[in-house]
Order: sequence, then structure tokens, then C-alpha cells
Amino acid sequence: MTRNMLRILEAVEDHWAIQGYAPSYRELAASTGLKSVSSVAEIVKRLEADGLVTFKKDRKRTIKSLRNQSQPR
Repeated sequence: MTRNMLRILEAVEDHWAIQGYAPSYRELAASTGLKSVSSVAEIVKRLEADGLVTFKKDRKRTIKSLRNQSQPR
């Protein structure tokens, strides 16, 4: 897993823990320091391919982490 993939995954988990709902790609870009929303989208697709997140492609704010929350980061 790349550093940016880990940063996105942790940002998704943190946003869910604090806000109770999924972050937008723009929020993920802002919270991880990435400049491009398209970079976030590409990383999310790779995380989905690796089985670490799930999301509905036709809906906004549906990204969820599938990583076991009890495992250390």
C-alpha cells in the first residue's frame, strides 16, 4: 500500500468516526494534502480493487473502509 493510499484510507475512517458519514472526494483531498480530486478518485479505485474500501459509483458520499478497525494503523 502506498503512503497516499494509507492517508486516504485513514482519512475515510477518521471522517466516519467524527462525522458519522462518508467524506467527499474534495474533503479527502483537503485532509490529505492532495491537490487533485482526480488523484483521490484514482486512489479510491485502487483501494476498492485491493478490497480495502467499498463505494457506490453512482452515489455521492458512500465510501466505507473495509479494514478491520481493531487493527493498528
